[in-house]
Amino acid sequence: MGRGYNLREQKQDPLAHAEMIAIQDAAKNLGSWRLNGCALFVTLEPCPMCLAASQQARVETIYFGALDPKGGALSLGYRLHEDSRTNHRFSVNHVDDSRCSQILKTFFGKKRKSD
Repeated sequence: MGRGYNLREQKQDPLAHAEMIAIQDAAKNLGSWRLNGCALFVTLEPCPMCLAASQQARVETIYFGALDPKGGALSLGYRLHEDSRTNHRFSVNHVDDSRCSQILKTFFGKKRKSD
């Protein structure tokens, strides 16, 4: 098991996405970079970097709740997880959970008011 959340601002690190941190934590806990049989659950659709990292880590399935039309890999048309030219394919499932969208809207709404 691995956990992560977005730390880009805190670390001033453009790679510190929640998925990247969760993948690193899972690899550490499992003692292997191969996350065979592992699922990744995220609130927001993964960006192209996180989708590629999931492919490299051999994640089995990604589940996400909210679409990201401006930054999400699938929304932008990057379907690396299905590309037959790659050495690992996996499923990505949009669970269409309106709660995820609401959580993000509420969080960023409060953040904008405090800045």
